[in-house]
Parts: sequence; structure tokens; C-alpha cells
Amino acid sequence: MTTATKNIKLKEVKTIDTLKITRVKSNFERVKITSSRTANEVLRLFVDLDTIDYVESSHILTLDRQNMVTGYKLLGVGGDCSCVMDIKVIAQTALLSGASGIILAHNHPSGNINPSNEDIKITSQAKAALKLINIELLDHIILTDTTYCSLSDEGKLNY
Repeated sequence: MTTATKNIKLKEVKTIDTLKITRVKSNFERVKITSSRTANEVLRLFVDLDTIDYVESSHILTLDRQNMVTGYKLLGVGGDCSCVMDIKVIAQTALLSGASGIILAHNHPSGNINPSNEDIKITSQAKAALKLINIELLDHIILTDTTYCSLSDEGKLNY
């Protein structure tokens, strides 16, 4: 691995060591994702809650085979009604962190937790791409300042 690759990995993917520091501040120990509720709680440790009502952003949690969180990355920041979720960046992040599974997330500044057609489309594309490299897309969560919607809970990951 080249120095440039190491630097990209260290800058772009928060590893479990970085997560541990954040969790200790929040009274978390090593976190196992057991439900969309747990994923929502962990994501809220990282999402900028000061801008959740104004700017859309996308995120990824990486998980090991036991669904323990191994990493987090801010995938992108957009405007007030959209944000790019690049399938290549999602796959790269999952591969660099050695993930067995991932959870995608983004917020809706409008406060509407219902997934859009575009949300369902990008979820389906990510799931198909990740399947080729044996990484499971476990959920895609839409956040607002007060609540969330899990596409898995809603049965919208089975496309």
C-alpha cells in the first residue's frame, strides 16, 4: 500500500479507534447494530445536528460480520434538497474498512421522512454493486432532526 493510499484511508475512513473515542464521550462501548433504532443512535453521534434542517448530507457506517461498527464516513454534503451518493465511493469506503456490511444514511432537511424515488433507486444500485463484492447493504436510513425512516424496516431493500 502506498503512502498516498494510507493517507486517504486515514483521512476518509474513521476506524474503530476513532469511533471508540467518540463513543466513550457518549457513554457507548463497542457498538453492535441490532436494529434501525441502534443505527439511528450511532449515526446521530456523527451527523451535524446543527445543519440537519438546512443541508442534506450522506453517510456510511461500516460493520463487521457480527454487525459491530468498524467505521464511519461522511460521503458528501449537498444543498437543501439533494446530495450525491456515489456508488464507487460507497464501495471504496466499504472495501478500505474491510466491511462485511454497511448502512447508508442521509437526511431530509424538509423533515419528510418518506423515501423519494431517487432514494429507492440509489439504494437498489448500491445493494446490487455491493453484492458483487460480497458486502451486504443492511439498511438505508433517512434522518430528520426528530425521527428517522429505515428502508429495511419499510421493506424497501428487497428490490
